[in-house]
Amino acid sequence: MRGALLENLGLKFIAFVLALTVFILVHSDEDAVAGAYVAISYTLPEDQVLVSDRLDQVRITVKGSWRRIKRFDERELEPVRIDLRRFKNGDLIFRSDMFRLPPGLTIVSIDPPTMPVRFEPRTTKRVPIAVATRGDPARGYGVARLEARVVPCDRECDTVEVTGAASYVARTDRVFTEEVSLVGRRESFTDEVGLAPPGPFVDVVGQPRVQVTVEIAEALSARELPAVPVRLRPGPDLRTAELSAFRVEPAAVKIVLRGAARAIEQVADDQVVPFVDVLGDDDIAGRRRRATVIVEGLPPGVAVEIDPRTVTLVYEPRSP
Repeated sequence: MRGALLENLGLKFIAFVLALTVFILVHSDEDAVAGAYVAISYTLPEDQVLVSDRLDQVRITVKGSWRRIKRFDERELEPVRIDLRRFKNGDLIFRSDMFRLPPGLTIVSIDPPTMPVRFEPRTTKRVPIAVATRGDPARGYGVARLEARVVPCDRECDTVEVTGAASYVARTDRVFTEEVSLVGRRESFTDEVGLAPPGPFVDVVGQPRVQVTVEIAEALSARELPAVPVRLRPGPDLRTAELSAFRVEPAAVKIVLRGAARAIEQVADDQVVPFVDVLGDDDIAGRRRRATVIVEGLPPGVAVEIDPRTVTLVYEPRSP
């Protein structure tokens, strides 16, 4: 048996090599498939804006011999360039002849096979610039004024021109700057920033720079004291020191403090004392007169509103 296996060993080896070669050649000509992504670029009309979703690439499935598929490299595929300048709204069909493939390969499928195309007329208009801010000034301070101006500029410096799809431009009523931080600010300042994108299918013409002026001032505030009793203060010529015989109508008033927030915070409730002056001729039995309510001793920058501003002072002496 061993002798039979070793007999004509050289011829048997040659026959094996030939059979293997035939097998490889036969199977190398069998079809195989592979997938690849191909980039897509477009030439668009200048007077129209593409408002439908644009595909940046599609997936193709190619077929060819096993040898060619093995050598196939999708990185060597050229992008597909599509001219849409004369295309009308509808579905763009991706055709096999749009793709340049190596010799011996054919396209089996394209995914997706179509792309919806919808254009809108291009239009332009001018819109005001709005300042976008982030955060708040330091406690007790606020923004007194915001201003944005294109730099450099000769006219209409507080507006910019936008261009894009007609329906989207119609809904654009302003363009915001990039965010300007107000965090912890106590003093006015200026800054130069860019403009934020206005929105889909709308662009700012020229992408100008904008100078933003922010005026910081002490924040104004108000505090209400709804019912503060009115006190009596004897005048220097009052003939009697007995104030218990006097009363006011109404007995309490509403007081509103207005001014810088920090100044108002420093005012304690018991510092706010409304009073009327009792004069020398007020101690006449049965006398009634209108007296002005006064509040004194408030810090600078704090104004006071009193309601009612006048009360009735009544003198009712005790019976002997």
